[in-house]
Amino acid sequence: MAADPKEDISLYLIPPDTPVNKLDCTEAFKGLTDKEKLYAHHFGRACWEGGLICLLQTSPESPGIFLLLGELFRGQSLEALKELANGCGLSDNEYKSFLAYSAAFYSNFGNYKSFGDTKFIPDLPREKLEKLITSSQCYRDNKERISFLWSSVADGMFSLHPPAVRQLAFPPDGITTYYSGNCGKEDAEIIKEFMLNKDLSPYNTRLFKNEDGTYELRLASSLTNG
Repeated sequence: MAADPKEDISLYLIPPDTPVNKLDCTEAFKGLTDKEKLYAHHFGRACWEGGLICLLQTSPESPGIFLLLGELFRGQSLEALKELANGCGLSDNEYKSFLAYSAAFYSNFGNYKSFGDTKFIPDLPREKLEKLITSSQCYRDNKERISFLWSSVADGMFSLHPPAVRQLAFPPDGITTYYSGNCGKEDAEIIKEFMLNKDLSPYNTRLFKNEDGTYELRLASSLTNG
């Protein structure tokens, strides 16, 4: 269910004029030794592999949105996408709003702000975004996959109801996929203390509480078996 059109939802929108700043590390990288360059490269690769779990930690729809945006932006250039957007009835401001949403999604690695944990949604009508997606090159190349991705994330992408979905927190104050639904603050504190005692970081992990009361802690890794 989308937000009430009469409701002020500006808190959950990304302004289309939000600046995007590029971090240029060229000169700094040139100043490293060959060994340091290799370390920085492989450390960056490890961060990328492990960081993908942030999508799963954020919201049920975040992984699908990530895949959908990737398909859309790989399918054609930004210039071609803008031309397509105009042909689909998007105004210049709506197209900029979509780009701002996408940039915010990648910056936060999910559809909740990393500072404040507040959800943000696209600032354009759902039907217009759907028209853009179903008119895109990626849709023409793989209609079944893109249709599945869109149908999987569309509701979650635009929904601000119930109010709990607007914030990342333990139920009933918000939602979280960092923990299974039967975990509460007390469970989180137990595992936090356990990990600190073992000199382990809780980052890039997910916690599941089994029916017998035991815990299962899942760590992000590029490896799929032990």
